[in-house]
Amino acid sequence: MIKKIFSHSLIYGVAPQLPRLASFFILPIITKFLTTSDYGIFTIVVSYTAMLGAIKDLGLKVVLSNTFFKHNNHIKKIWGQIYGFLFLWNILFGLLIVTLLYFVIPPEAQENKWKIIALTTLPIIFFGQTMEIGQLYYQLKKKPLQIGIRAAIIGTLAVFLNYYTIAILKLGYMGFFISTFASMMLYNISYWIPLNYKELIKPIFKFKRRFIKESLKIGMPLIPHNIAAYLQRTSDRVVMERLDVSTDNLGSYGFAGNFGNLFGTVAQATNTAISPFLLENYKNNKDLTARNLIFIWQIGLLIICSISCLWLKEVFSFLAAKEEFKTLYSIAILLIMAQCYRPMYVGGLQKLFFLNKTKQLFKVTLLSGVINVVLNLIFIPKFGFEFAVISGYISLLVQGYIFYSFKSFKSVNPVKFYPLFWLALQIALSIAVYFLRDIELIYKVGLSIFVMIAGASALYKLSNKLNG
Repeated sequence: MIKKIFSHSLIYGVAPQLPRLASFFILPIITKFLTTSDYGIFTIVVSYTAMLGAIKDLGLKVVLSNTFFKHNNHIKKIWGQIYGFLFLWNILFGLLIVTLLYFVIPPEAQENKWKIIALTTLPIIFFGQTMEIGQLYYQLKKKPLQIGIRAAIIGTLAVFLNYYTIAILKLGYMGFFISTFASMMLYNISYWIPLNYKELIKPIFKFKRRFIKESLKIGMPLIPHNIAAYLQRTSDRVVMERLDVSTDNLGSYGFAGNFGNLFGTVAQATNTAISPFLLENYKNNKDLTARNLIFIWQIGLLIICSISCLWLKEVFSFLAAKEEFKTLYSIAILLIMAQCYRPMYVGGLQKLFFLNKTKQLFKVTLLSGVINVVLNLIFIPKFGFEFAVISGYISLLVQGYIFYSFKSFKSVNPVKFYPLFWLALQIALSIAVYFLRDIELIYKVGLSIFVMIAGASALYKLSNKLNG
């Protein structure tokens, strides 16, 4: 099982990260032709689009996942009806994004307003949830290569387009939107063909209203959860924009955030790989095995993030062409370490998903989202945009660990997760790497070796328990 999860994680994680890694290596080239304002414009548009993304699938992906395991013989009919319903819904969803972007695109980008709107919304209107449904299908079928190969090829093309449009054509922020549009169109096309003509999962527009209504009763409670998740993840950019934080400062925050997003993607890739195994264990009443998988994931992520943060100053010095970008590594450290919340978060979340107990989930993300927004509104005017890093870190800790105090989780969880231990360990490592970020290289080498040895020892012991 561990070998499968590791291999699937590598495919889900490494394949998509190869082009992203390449994009980091071209930073010394493209940052010469970009300003913090360019990053700010792109950050604002992405943040507002993400705000509506909370209602993109109406929570119906959880229905797709559960029916895959519980009604496997009727996948084409069940998935086809949800596919068709979401296809129609996403036309309206795309129009909502058009309306929102019309009013929020910053003055610095007014000349390209309609181009930005078109590049952002056309993939959604044309293809609906095709990419998401295709990825979910192959994830649940445990065919990670189907996802990894697409990510590697299309992601590499996006990197090339970023280089070409920014460094060669000198289009500035428009290069980001053009490459994103092209990659989204290619992703959707690449899934449309096999879904419709090989797997025969086609959108059924004459869906049964009663079935859709019952599905929405399960999925709709996830919308507050998704909205709250947005408040936690990206509302900080919107709050800063509403508080008149300059586009340049938003760009600085967005640039540092790229590194946090990179490690967030690694965590999400492992989440994608491990979820089918967790669901299988829950189906077979093997909660202890599922918990140990979470622990292994937690240790591995803490090792990767803490060692990477220790060397982040050197990474920024190498990748950033301009001095204004090189000084942002301190911000990125906390953004990266914050991503270590995810394993414990999934440890509480996945069990409730499997049992269709979705009505309680929004409490966790709502609380963390509200904390994020309130802290930002109070302290950003006093301490500047940098405080958003601290509020984001705190809110992610809440989201990751508060699950374990809820009665709704305790009533269905038969094993101990020791959340206070993992919480203390994440905070301790975060503080340590932040204050050790500027030490001599020889000490960084020694600390890195120590962390790897200690982490490997813990992983070995847990793996033996899992196999035993």
